[in-house]
Amino acid sequence: MELNFSPTCCIYGVFKLYKKINNIRPAISFSLLLIIFSIILACSSDEVVTEEKEIGNLTITTSSPIITDWIKNIDGDNNNDISNLIPYDSDAHHYQFTPKDFTKISESDVFFLIGEGYESSSLIKFIEENNINHVELLSYVNPMAFEEDGHDDHEGHGHDDHADHGDEDKHDDHADHGDEDKHDDHADHGDEDKHDDHADHGDEDKHDDHAGHEGHDHGEFDPHFWFDIDRVILATEKISQTMVALDSENEKSYVDNQSAYAKKLADFATQTKEKIDNSMISSIPFITMHESLGYLITKYSLTAAGSVYAYNLEDLEITSSKYIEMLDVINDSKANFLIVEDNVAKKMADSMVDDTGITLITGMTVENMKSADQSYIDWIENNVSILVEGLSAK
Repeated sequence: MELNFSPTCCIYGVFKLYKKINNIRPAISFSLLLIIFSIILACSSDEVVTEEKEIGNLTITTSSPIITDWIKNIDGDNNNDISNLIPYDSDAHHYQFTPKDFTKISESDVFFLIGEGYESSSLIKFIEENNINHVELLSYVNPMAFEEDGHDDHEGHGHDDHADHGDEDKHDDHADHGDEDKHDDHADHGDEDKHDDHADHGDEDKHDDHAGHEGHDHGEFDPHFWFDIDRVILATEKISQTMVALDSENEKSYVDNQSAYAKKLADFATQTKEKIDNSMISSIPFITMHESLGYLITKYSLTAAGSVYAYNLEDLEITSSKYIEMLDVINDSKANFLIVEDNVAKKMADSMVDDTGITLITGMTVENMKSADQSYIDWIENNVSILVEGLSAK
């Protein structure tokens, strides 16, 4: 007969025995104390074993909270250890990975990242030098290439090219596609005094830790595929396959969870299309601060008039001459609206309104989710709502 003692039972037994000790000879009392300690240790040991049984088989680390949310939906009740290195509400372009992060990656069964130069070069170097088991998801979603001139013009692009997602591995050999040299002409130019107040655009302190960070090679392909839900489904398929390979015992759970999540994502994609179509915003021209919405623009046939700057603004020191160039891009675009992400300094955005007369759409967070309370679907839905409401405000 097997006896199981709960912690409550242990405490009650200890209390009863303790009351009798004072009336028993010392030798017997000492024996009873040993029994009491044995009972307590047995109860504690049972609790530890129970907790260990609740922990999953895998330790999975990701670069981004976006990927973490996808994996948790596939993991379901398997309770694997899943965590991201880049914090929520943080600019993924400029996160500097630490020795602690590298230790965490080394201790993981697999590390998922966006890849293709989206994360810092120090991370890629560490992965390659230490033979880390990793998956670069961008390689498996048939990514869109950046336009050669550095500014996407998505008008007139075909929108049915997402149906065929084969040949995922064709991007595995994409080594560095550095664009380090193409910004060499950003030094100061003459006659800039009239815009000197725009070169210092405020809110610099929050970005002080970016000074001296290593460059980010954005590569040939646009990494922001999370704005195309069909491509996200492809990413979840790769995630599921990887988890099955590492933990075949729970294959059915991973496959079923991915299938259910893919259905949820597909339904959300349909709702998103209906929302955009019903708003009749597709013909309204807008321009973005940097190339971050290419997938969304292409997927839903929106009218984009380019981007003010090819990459994230924080990748470039905004001099007076660069600010003048940005104003020229805005004026030449003939766009009605400028989409300004949260990480753009408000002072500079307001100056652009004063200097061009363009209407701002603010509040979108295009690189990262705000908090752990927000799911990937919530995050995309919020961004789409901001875009629709902004473009509808004629």
